[in-house]
Amino acid sequence: MRQPRKHITVLYMLLIILITVCVSILLGKSNQPDVRATWVWDRDAAASQADPILEFARRHEINLIYLSIRYDADPVAYEAFNRKAGALGIKVFLLDGDPGWVYPENRARLDQMLGWLQSYNAAAADNEKFSGVHFDIEPYNLADWNTANRQVLIERWMDTADYIVNQREHLPGTEWGADFPFWLDDIKITSENGSPTLFRWMMERFDHATLMAYRDRTNGAGGILEIVEYEIDTANTLGKKVIVGVETNDTGQSYTTFYAEDQSVMRKQLEMLTHSLRRQPSFAGYAIHDYSAWKNMER
Repeated sequence: MRQPRKHITVLYMLLIILITVCVSILLGKSNQPDVRATWVWDRDAAASQADPILEFARRHEINLIYLSIRYDADPVAYEAFNRKAGALGIKVFLLDGDPGWVYPENRARLDQMLGWLQSYNAAAADNEKFSGVHFDIEPYNLADWNTANRQVLIERWMDTADYIVNQREHLPGTEWGADFPFWLDDIKITSENGSPTLFRWMMERFDHATLMAYRDRTNGAGGILEIVEYEIDTANTLGKKVIVGVETNDTGQSYTTFYAEDQSVMRKQLEMLTHSLRRQPSFAGYAIHDYSAWKNMER
């Protein structure tokens, strides 16, 4: 017996609606990166501003916070911060770094960081642990970088990176990441080190890199897509992850920051970035530097 035409029409329309909804959901997910991060540099913030920070993160769909702390503070503040963050689906990485860490005689702070984290995570409940550790060393900010001693600094930076990753066995289950400038691929290193560029060498040692790709546009000459191309390709080859960082502080160079822009402009550029890179295996998402400056954009 043949089904009435009107039933076929209804079924056809329902099928079209179902397909449309599914496609919309898939497209929505494909345009939403896995990682949406920000830096919190205020060492007192976790204790004094936890609720405002986490509300800001929730409102802006942040799911990863790089958090700077005081090692002599009561760990209860960090237990509470991480517990509240976890309830919102936000991971927290311990954040620290200093250009002087490249000198072996200055590693006491680095050892303090790693020792503190090891003790803290061992004592904390599962929902209070730091999920990872994030390094921001930047030795190119030292005066010697622009002298004949640059190569010495580069070699010491590499020694420090090796020193850091050799501590991983003491912190099982944590993710290790670091900030790197996008131009690290311009620094060639000797073939005896096994990698053609300093970026690749560093990427081989960390789980992910957060690229300081500080530009105020995604497309065009000198845009974000152009300056991170090598890093994305390298991370694809190595099976590592890249998070693309943008700036909201006043750098004195308008093309490097969204400082003077409306938040909608930054959001649009990040949407374009995600759309362009979402099929790259290494692209994990974006990070906005930093919480304090970004928050000021709302005023």
